[in-house]
Amino acid sequence: MLPSDHDRLKTNIAETIRNFHTLQEAVSNLAQMLNIQAPSDVHEREKFHKTAQRVVNAPNLRGVDLKSDGWIERREDLADLLDAGSQL
Repeated sequence: MLPSDHDRLKTNIAETIRNFHTLQEAVSNLAQMLNIQAPSDVHEREKFHKTAQRVVNAPNLRGVDLKSDGWIERREDLADLLDAGSQL
């Protein structure tokens, strides 16, 4: 390894460490916002990623009356609709 390679490698490692700490902080902040535990291993990171993706892809429920009795009264219709959607 040449001295110039060593300096470049040292710079890249320092940048990677900074990026890693930034990522850790972002994951911790997101976990707090979602009220879940930050992942500590590979399996938990995959679960965390899937959870975050579900949040990103979730429909905007602003303006929807989630306390309406209609959700209970039309439970079967909703179940059929969800079942049909999952088969697409």
